[in-house]
Amino acid sequence: RLGLRYEHTIQDVKYLLGRGDDFRKDFDDLVPSASIGYRLTDTQNLRLGYNMRIYRPGIWYLNPYLDDSNPSSISQGNPNLVSEKSHSFSLGFNSFTNKLSVNLSLRYSFTNNSIESVSSLVSDNDIADLQNPTGKSVLYTTYRNIGKTRSANLSAYANYNPFTSISDLNLSTKSLSISQMSSFASVCRS
Repeated sequence: RLGLRYEHTIQDVKYLLGRGDDFRKDFDDLVPSASIGYRLTDTQNLRLGYNMRIYRPGIWYLNPYLDDSNPSSISQGNPNLVSEKSHSFSLGFNSFTNKLSVNLSLRYSFTNNSIESVSSLVSDNDIADLQNPTGKSVLYTTYRNIGKTRSANLSAYANYNPFTSISDLNLSTKSLSISQMSSFASVCRS
């Protein structure tokens, strides 16, 4: 089974009160998915799958408004951000009998462009649209699509019912879960 959907989102932001810059951001995303199942026997199945999830940045991340309320720490959104795309692969095995049911699944997922906060020590003369720069060094914070995540998960579930009409014995475990996150979030002097 294959799937592909197109998502178009428009964020048209207008500030009616307070300080803020009006802005518009369009997102165009193709979101694929695929799955295939194979029947090994009458009681055993194998399934392989792929899907992609998207996370669109909110207004706070996108807003180009320059917040200089603290002159030594200035922040600004980034209207050039794109949707984060998370890819996930899964492999599952199921076995069902009258007395025993077993489910094993392996999942691996990654994201190569997650949104992260980035701070740099810069001269305020280098910040576009800053009113009345002084030439002093300031901490400038914005957002970029620079994060990377990786995770792997192996899980197992078993249900044993020796007396088909009386009770169940359930065993469930998450045998292995590994996650890795990295991002370029540093303070540097320019």
